[in-house]
Amino acid sequence: MSSTIFAYFNLTSLTIAAMLDPPFLGRWVPMCRDMLVGYFGSLTPTEESLKIRYEAHYREIRDYVPPHRLLEYRVEDGWETLCEFLGKDVPNQDFPRINETKTFGQVMDKMMMQSFVGFAKKVSIAIAPVIALGLGLYVARS
Repeated sequence: MSSTIFAYFNLTSLTIAAMLDPPFLGRWVPMCRDMLVGYFGSLTPTEESLKIRYEAHYREIRDYVPPHRLLEYRVEDGWETLCEFLGKDVPNQDFPRINETKTFGQVMDKMMMQSFVGFAKKVSIAIAPVIALGLGLYVARS
């Protein structure tokens, strides 16, 4: 469970980043947390509850989608199975792997760092004149 999306959405640093960046992360983080709780029932689900939800999801899809329109696809199958099902040619490029745990972690870390850096810039812009004034007064009195 420590390498899943739940690990990131339970980080204190993400909560802080959301508070420091109200226009983006401040809206996005609560929305994502609400979606996870709504779908999985918790931000800290057990492995068993995740498996139950996973199996229920696939049952729902199989019940809804006609068999001739349903592709039971695994990402590790790559382009071939997907393109055959869609009646398309296989692209002459590697299959994208952007939703892997490592990549997801890198994206989340980058978003948090951007929030912290953005906040630091705003604070430094606000504080710099006060510091300059203080130093000016200090030098003037010396």
